[in-house]
Amino acid sequence: MIYMPLFRITLILICFFILKNLAAQDQSKCMEIVELTMESINSQSIDIIKPHLSKSFSIAGQKEPVATIVLQKLVGTLSDKVKSIEQTNVELGLELVLTYEFIYENKGAKETKFFFNAENKLTKLELFKMEVKTMSSEDTKISTPELDVVTVPIEMRGYLMVADVLLNGTVRKFIIDTGAPKVILNENYISDLEYSKQKINISSSKSVNGSISGLDLHLIEILDFHGIQMKNQKVLTLDLSGLEKDYEMEIYGLIGYELLKEYDILFNYEKDEIQLVKPNYFDTFQKEMTHLTNPTRLPFNMEKHLPVIDCYIGQKKLALAIDSGAESNLIEESLFDQLSYTLDEITSDTLTGAGKISREVPTGSLKTLKFGNIVFPDMHTVFSDISHLNEGYSMNINGILGYEFLSKQPVLISYLRKEIIFYE
Repeated sequence: MIYMPLFRITLILICFFILKNLAAQDQSKCMEIVELTMESINSQSIDIIKPHLSKSFSIAGQKEPVATIVLQKLVGTLSDKVKSIEQTNVELGLELVLTYEFIYENKGAKETKFFFNAENKLTKLELFKMEVKTMSSEDTKISTPELDVVTVPIEMRGYLMVADVLLNGTVRKFIIDTGAPKVILNENYISDLEYSKQKINISSSKSVNGSISGLDLHLIEILDFHGIQMKNQKVLTLDLSGLEKDYEMEIYGLIGYELLKEYDILFNYEKDEIQLVKPNYFDTFQKEMTHLTNPTRLPFNMEKHLPVIDCYIGQKKLALAIDSGAESNLIEESLFDQLSYTLDEITSDTLTGAGKISREVPTGSLKTLKFGNIVFPDMHTVFSDISHLNEGYSMNINGILGYEFLSKQPVLISYLRKEIIFYE
């Protein structure tokens, strides 16, 4: 999360910025967003209000990227509809605060507060009065083995990498997902784990019947990913049953960026493995791996936890993030018309979002995708809305590169050097 620095400024400047913010805010626009929130609750999907969430959006004590997940869990599990809304107060200051009374069919009247910035974006939402426990980034402590190279066998489920993880002494299956900022456990198996009584609700609410399913912290005894360990840590839990249904296997969680970031990662789908290389050993590693020939290096930028690389499709320059948890390449749908001439085999597919709403999206095979002097032909690509990624993670990307990109040849990603290396 990127925050504006705090400055000591004069009263005159404070007044100036207050007036500037108030002038920029459009109260009628903000009121429309309140109505969209009511529609989101009634449809149990936040798709229509995602574009109106600010990069610093927070709810229930959680900031992005977790805040968007919390919001979806809230509206997805309320099991109640809003009959009507009534504005009860307006506060003008550095932010515009609109207070409403939401009348629910079962829960009755509940006070709801909306906080808007100068761009009419929702910075904070108080749907209910909540008692919240949070997890700060400082909570996570990870130890790494002395080995310079850790080789991790993988098996494929669809186009996702699955690896063994020792969780509280038992071998479990986890998906390797560099697009996930943190390690995540499947909340469906929490009762199977030791220390299960030490589950910590981070989004429980006395105003809601029961806690919000699938969004909690769980204190684990030990998680060992081939020597990379987390001990006595609070780990985020989510409902991953949808993935299990798709791939007909037990999936206990996701191995995310926080567990991999200290390594260079060599993806080698042909050999059914990834290798984690300590950055200070990389030069030696590359000399030893004689089968890795003709390396081509390209720089990338880090956008939060994702490497972002520049590429060209036709004459269009795009910034695409690399995510091992993406089963296909994904490009912002607003670019489809501009890029359609670069596609073969254009058709449509059905995507189902978090709110269980399905919609048709265009797909096609990119004739060429160019990175520096490297050209990838015939890349299957889906065009869909990625605003939730840009807003949720405070990024500015045009799409995602996943399995379709990483599986073509051995690829090494170095978070430390901020470079990607293609091998033959």
